Amino acid sequence: MRPERERIAVDPARLAWGTYNHTAEREEGEGDIHSSYSADLIAMKSAVRNPFKYGPDLWINTGSGGFDRSHECYRLKPVEAFTGRVITYQDAGSEFDPEKGDTYPGDRARNNPNGFYHGMKVMWRKQPHVLVGPPVHFVEGEAVSKKPVAPRMEQLDLFAGLSA
Repeated sequence: MRPERERIAVDPARLAWGTYNHTAEREEGEGDIHSSYSADLIAMKSAVRNPFKYGPDLWINTGSGGFDRSHECYRLKPVEAFTGRVITYQDAGSEFDPEKGDTYPGDRARNNPNGFYHGMKVMWRKQPHVLVGPPVHFVEGEAVSKKPVAPRMEQLDLFAGLSA
């Protein structure tokens, strides 16, 4: 059984999906945590998108979802700063030892208390880095934006003021 993950509440804007602007051919309004999603790149190219900063660390989003719209994230460290065993995505998915209770390849990585991606070597800015767990779940919390928020417009009744 995996341990309960730490949960950190952040400004909902950091988790926003954003919308695609077809004219400009780019994503707009996407939060920095959401835009760091990299599980697809890790699996295919052992690389990550630009990380986001929280506290003193850089982080990578490896998955989102659930009823609380949480984003599961790992710290990103230069490979030389990591003292544990460095693995690749392929290593994590292929390890299999029935004598250790594995039923399927990848069971040990999936059941690792530090998370599936812990110790995984990835490339960022053409430099080797490692994802470090255990993962943390970033969730929507109180807005901490320093930008002033525009007042919310009241929805007017379409038929207000009309008489029959």
